[in-house]
Amino acid sequence: MLFVLSGLLLGTISSVAAKDKVINWKMQICWSETTIWSEGMRQMAKRIHDASGGRLNIKLFYANQLVGMREQFNALSMGVMQMHVWPTAYGTGKIPASTFFFSSPGGFVEPEDFRAWYYSGGGLEIARETYAQYGVQYISPMFFPDNPARISKKKSIATLEDFKGLKIRALPGLQSLVMKELGASPVYLPIDEVYTSFDKGVVDALSGYTTYGWYKMGIHKIAKYISEPGFLMGTLVLELAANKKAWDQLPDDLKAIVEAATREADMIVCQADLVASKEALKEMKASGMKTNVLAPEDIAKMRKVAQKVVDEYSSKDPISQKVWESQKAMLKKLGKY
Repeated sequence: MLFVLSGLLLGTISSVAAKDKVINWKMQICWSETTIWSEGMRQMAKRIHDASGGRLNIKLFYANQLVGMREQFNALSMGVMQMHVWPTAYGTGKIPASTFFFSSPGGFVEPEDFRAWYYSGGGLEIARETYAQYGVQYISPMFFPDNPARISKKKSIATLEDFKGLKIRALPGLQSLVMKELGASPVYLPIDEVYTSFDKGVVDALSGYTTYGWYKMGIHKIAKYISEPGFLMGTLVLELAANKKAWDQLPDDLKAIVEAATREADMIVCQADLVASKEALKEMKASGMKTNVLAPEDIAKMRKVAQKVVDEYSSKDPISQKVWESQKAMLKKLGKY
């Protein structure tokens, strides 16, 4: 009896000690220190610290401070850092289905529709199941509802025909495949390589970022044209994810705090970006950039092209097919497919 009581007592002491233990995490985000997005991440880290009573401290590292952006996902899975924010499409070479978690050409346009799939259509569960195979815990999506325009320097993009022969910065996965189908030559460049490559003529046009991001980068100083609307990716989704081993070692109450804080950060960052991007677009136009607006018939044609590309892409990978069928089911429920 004494042995049993002693065992219970030791177990209780161990549990209390584990709960009171201070945990320090490193987190790399994909932006420089001075962006509104980074400010949102600082608020999130403080929220986690305060809500946990100081038991979970997250030290932020900005773009490329721990590892290069191309290596960030692998570094997370290996435990170089315990948490990150990353454009999910960058991982397409490793996880083909990740392109669907990032954007949905031919699919979701409005951020709330995409959000409905994640939180009411099984999307979050599919993302977590997929990422777990790579030692990563997908925590929460982060939505960017800006619907960014395309930027070009030498050639105006006024119709779908203007994409033919165009060297355009595009993200890996579906975006690049749709660009190819339209006759363009997509080039993958991490965001930190874009300005120099655009300035030197490595690419003629840019896509796959928010309008605020382009303005913050100073792209309007070397570009001439804006093509609206950003029909290819109505909503961008970044991932807030953790090293799975580190995540599994967190007490349940800390997991709940992190999940709540990341969802709050999603709302703070994305609404800030929406406002900032509207203001940035006005400034870019005021700087002398000329604007072209694609005709509705061109946008409808592009959507059909995109859906064909997405169907072909998903048929080659079981997880991609599962994701796309799930997304189509939600789109049909919303009356948008």
